[in-house]
Amino acid sequence: MHPYKNEQGAALVIILIMIVLFSILGLTLGTLNIQSSKLRAIGDNEIQGKMLADLGLLYFQKYTEKNLEDSMVGNEAHQQHVEDTLKNIASPITASQTEDFEKYHQAIKLPGDDKGGFRLAYEIINKGKDSKGNPIPNPVLFKKGETEPSQPYSFAIKLYVVGLPPQLIDASKPEPGIVTSSAIVYINTVPAPFHYALSTPGELRLFGGSNIIGNVAASKLWVGMPYHYREVDSYETPTNTPWKHGPSSGDPSNEPYIEGKVFLPKDQLRVLPKNKVLISGLGEDSNELEGENDKYWVEEYELNSVDITNNFDLRDKGILTPKPLTDANNEVQLSAPSARPYYPGYEPPLLVEGANKAKPLFKGKTVKEYVDEQFAASDSDLDIEANVLEIGEESFSLEEIPAFKSLSYWKSTSESTWKSSKKRLVIHSTSTLGGGSATARLTGNQLNDNNITELFISSNDSNAIATVEMGRKSSFEGGSDTEPFTFSGSIYIKGILDIVGDIKVNGTIYVDGDVNILDIKNLDQQNLVIIASGNINLSDRNEANMNEWINLTAPKLSAFLYSEKQLKLFFVTSFNWINGGIASGSNLEINAKRELDPNLTDEFTGNPSRLTIQFNRRIFEEPIPGLPAGDEFHIDIYDIKYH
Repeated sequence: MHPYKNEQGAALVIILIMIVLFSILGLTLGTLNIQSSKLRAIGDNEIQGKMLADLGLLYFQKYTEKNLEDSMVGNEAHQQHVEDTLKNIASPITASQTEDFEKYHQAIKLPGDDKGGFRLAYEIINKGKDSKGNPIPNPVLFKKGETEPSQPYSFAIKLYVVGLPPQLIDASKPEPGIVTSSAIVYINTVPAPFHYALSTPGELRLFGGSNIIGNVAASKLWVGMPYHYREVDSYETPTNTPWKHGPSSGDPSNEPYIEGKVFLPKDQLRVLPKNKVLISGLGEDSNELEGENDKYWVEEYELNSVDITNNFDLRDKGILTPKPLTDANNEVQLSAPSARPYYPGYEPPLLVEGANKAKPLFKGKTVKEYVDEQFAASDSDLDIEANVLEIGEESFSLEEIPAFKSLSYWKSTSESTWKSSKKRLVIHSTSTLGGGSATARLTGNQLNDNNITELFISSNDSNAIATVEMGRKSSFEGGSDTEPFTFSGSIYIKGILDIVGDIKVNGTIYVDGDVNILDIKNLDQQNLVIIASGNINLSDRNEANMNEWINLTAPKLSAFLYSEKQLKLFFVTSFNWINGGIASGSNLEINAKRELDPNLTDEFTGNPSRLTIQFNRRIFEEPIPGLPAGDEFHIDIYDIKYH
């Protein structure tokens, strides 16, 4: 008798079920492994594709900068030659064709069969026109011996780069693992100093809480938390004014902040100890200090190229990043907020090692020589008639300093020399006595209404100084507010320029002398460039009115400022938001202070800087009358995005 005989079949069924389960499990695991491998391959392709897309963007920049030198035919940059150069490596497409890789230029492959490559295409944005559709004339590149100013060339495109890993090199449409990047690219001949928020071919020194939004270029960069300054008396800083020093300890956020790229030669970043300031080294002030103890030639921390490129963490060291991240910090906005760039962010700058990119404005020529050439040209071809232009008293006045005769003024009436749309006004002092000066005061819009596009102001007397004042009439004489000085074109001054209050200038002001700017904002988002052979002084701007600064009602100076001399700028008693850039032909030192926001209790949350310089790329997008074209092409890249 076998009582369990019937149970032998059940064991077989159980074994079969187990085999099926293990088979399913094996297939599932195999499938998951295959899918995981595919996902890993896609992930690897995406990483490689992004690197190849970045490499393609760099390749485009280097190729065009090098090969566009050949587009200078008869000293003109021809649009067609620029496009022909681009078509050697990239294809013109429309926005609807961005996913059709066959419309792109043929793949540019890296050396080797397993390196992959990239494809390039571009969409034309302006084709030699500004944002309003007006044509931008072809430039005449500035060269020694030329006297006529010219408009820089600017050609804006949207560049698309497809990074193609080796196994996807022949892809004709987007596939998993392919990365496409896009960027706005300006191909231009804007002069070298105007491509940065701060630029100097010499040393750049950032002390205290200066706040820089944009790229920076210098031969050497010094940074330190304490600041030092001299109090300003009116327009001038007396030589006997003693130095004052900011706190050597206390507010840890009172140090420079840069959001952007910092272009430096190898081993040229210097960081001062947090309780020291560096005063000596910019020349004339080294012998005017109160005592030997004020000369802080401190022991510096030198960061070599290995540290900069590989192992050195600026944020970890608290350098150029005054707002440190903490474990409890949930900040999403790591960069400076666009509406309030005077508040520092958390991102340190990207240090780029290489040759000094900062250059002076002119090669082999000074600002004085350039201004002299423009005056000589204006005098040689003008048909002079005295007092033919009626100038309203409010719009334009010529003030006589005692013991001097009045100024005289002329305009061009020669239609054979100038087109009817272009007029020139020349103002000379006719004083015959020495030892004084005459002042031309510019207010209102009379010159603009009369279509004057070139203005020349100087003194015929070598012992006299021509002074030009710009602003509203109420800025000088009080009373009700009046219309600001309004002008579009080029202004050439031999003497001193004082800007008080508001102006509305679209163009370039050349000054063979010093420039003093008080409480000014350039109205209506005009493009203003001031180029001086002397010092540029900014003072009394929104002084001690922090609530306006915090509430975004403080005036903003929209301008690019260039001084041929070394510049020392102190921003301790006034608030300054400059939308443009500052450049020096020599050395540049900036001392600024941060303020605790009275509405906030967390010292790392507020702290607006008394000085913020925010680069304005409108200089590539809108023509600036009178700005000379540079002698080389630049490729400026913005808004890089990955798709």
